[in-house]
Amino acid sequence: KPILFFMEFKYSSKQLHHDIKNMKNFTKQLLGKGKRYDLFLRQLLKLNYYTDNVYTPTTIKQIQQETGLKYPNIRKYLHLIYEDLLEHEQNHLDFSLHKVEYTFSMHYFDEYAYLTVNYLPVLPRVGEQVEIPFFKAKVGRTTFFVESIHHRFTDDLQIVDIDLEVGKYNHYWPIRKDEAYLKGEITWHEYFRENDSKQKKILGLDKW
Repeated sequence: KPILFFMEFKYSSKQLHHDIKNMKNFTKQLLGKGKRYDLFLRQLLKLNYYTDNVYTPTTIKQIQQETGLKYPNIRKYLHLIYEDLLEHEQNHLDFSLHKVEYTFSMHYFDEYAYLTVNYLPVLPRVGEQVEIPFFKAKVGRTTFFVESIHHRFTDDLQIVDIDLEVGKYNHYWPIRKDEAYLKGEITWHEYFRENDSKQKKILGLDKW
């Protein structure tokens, strides 16, 4: 059955494909529901996005070659799939995540180490002290404080990134750093990419 050609296109095909492949497990729930894009979606989900653990973006042109469809049809199918994903509650799609992974990032000067676990009885909070005695030979320290916690989501996993710093948490510093960025005392790169020691040195606070 041909697709209706009067659809309004709100998003780019490239961005739609990017979002859909990042929801691969969720998108599978749309299969077998009598959707006009069912065959296309089955073909799309078979495309490999990883080769030897290296991410390889699949282009719209490659999708054309794999499916034998012309670009206008691919664009419309991608929009239809995306609209159904946006309306996941109405379409009874389950976006629940049942797995979690915690990654502790610790460093001292230029030495870094990472610890990844799948379960924690208690999640440390920002400002709390954490002692990890496993990698002292590499990092040079065992006691840290939690500087920040960042949550990331995939279509099958919640990832909690916990950034650890050496020393003692200073409640004033995050406020001062934000103030410096808003006032132009430090650049975007210095704010987001540099560590605390470098930022404090720029602001003349390294002596305190």
